[in-house]
Amino acid sequence: MNFKRLFSLILILLSLFFSLLLWADEGIDINEDDLFGESDLIVEVGEEDLTPSLEDTLLTNEGVEIGGEYTFKVNPSWRWNTANMDYDEELDIELETSLFFDARPDEDFRVFGKVKGAYPFTEDRIVVTELFSDFNLNDRVFFRGGKHLVSWGVGYFFSPADIINPAPINPRDPEAEREGPLSLKTNVPLGVHNIYLYKIVDDVDEPAGISLAPKVELVLGNSEIGAGAFLKHEGPQAGMITLTTSSGNFDIFGEGSLSYGAPKRFVREVDISLEHTLGLEVVDRDDDIFLSGALGFRYSNQDDLGYFNITLIGQYMYYGYGYEDPDILKDNSQGVAFFLSQDELCLDDLAFPGRHYAASSINWDSLFDSDFSIKLFWMGNLSDGSGQVKPTITLKRSDELKFSLGVPVTYGEEGNEFTPGGSMLALSFEVSFGSGSF
Repeated sequence: MNFKRLFSLILILLSLFFSLLLWADEGIDINEDDLFGESDLIVEVGEEDLTPSLEDTLLTNEGVEIGGEYTFKVNPSWRWNTANMDYDEELDIELETSLFFDARPDEDFRVFGKVKGAYPFTEDRIVVTELFSDFNLNDRVFFRGGKHLVSWGVGYFFSPADIINPAPINPRDPEAEREGPLSLKTNVPLGVHNIYLYKIVDDVDEPAGISLAPKVELVLGNSEIGAGAFLKHEGPQAGMITLTTSSGNFDIFGEGSLSYGAPKRFVREVDISLEHTLGLEVVDRDDDIFLSGALGFRYSNQDDLGYFNITLIGQYMYYGYGYEDPDILKDNSQGVAFFLSQDELCLDDLAFPGRHYAASSINWDSLFDSDFSIKLFWMGNLSDGSGQVKPTITLKRSDELKFSLGVPVTYGEEGNEFTPGGSMLALSFEVSFGSGSF
């Protein structure tokens, strides 16, 4: 029996065992909040207000709910290189929309889909971001099948425990919508706790290529602990653990991941030879172990008068896939460019070259109960000393008309991650016309 057939057999046996384990205990106490997994579209209703007809209304819908978001922004910007005062300008136009449908023909079945399009409306700019169904067996075992985001990590700017989703969080826009993998999620609530099993079938054309991802969530008081693993047929194997807790106005979150192998390629310096004329080579590190972790907090305050609606978020990350000395990329920029042109490297291989990162933001909405809001964002590569600071002030004339003025500043030595062309000072002015949800 070859390895692929053996792997398929193990996969099937594990799935059968897991299903039998989930259905074995008739005494499981189901939490109705988990009926549709991680969705936030279900409204919590107190028992004193709940009648059979109202419950049916919440969980069923004879028609199909349709909605979405529309965004139209115009953003001119001007940039100066602080070393030589070179100047350039740019006009960025953002026009995009997303449309979703949400169908709930009965309380045990739901279908949800979302498509997103952005200008220019070429084929690669129109994508299906979500398409899945929710269903269950006897209100005890819950399933979600299709394309959907897998919510594993708890980080805000960085999430090393997010080991399944193909696209990482963008720290500059951490709340931007991301795509998830094609998978089948099985969920069994055990009171306030949860057991999950994901079968990942992205780019799979035979049973042996299916990947498994089990996860457990435990709620202990006001804390939640999560632990899971991503078991792939090919590629790095990874495990993760998360912790969230709260105290007063503070939320604390931390996570870590351990992987055998890396989902990227690396540049390594070698002796110059006929084979390596640049003194460099590109290597896979499939037999190395990588450890990553992050720790962060969120502070929120909203006073009764609405004068101080403040949110402060900070996070640190140790990135195990980064270089011990990230200057290897700066000192060998021509060689790196050559490897990129030969497709031996891709841009994802060069992302986050350092090992130590931090980011923070402070948002003060409706400043002193006015139409103004301010935000200060900072992100830094602590390994090479480069980073970006961006203060922004926003005037909201209405829900559909907003003006923002920002002064982003990048700092660090030329050739570092945030300053490939040197330190920059910029001025950006953004107008949002008619953007909103519907």
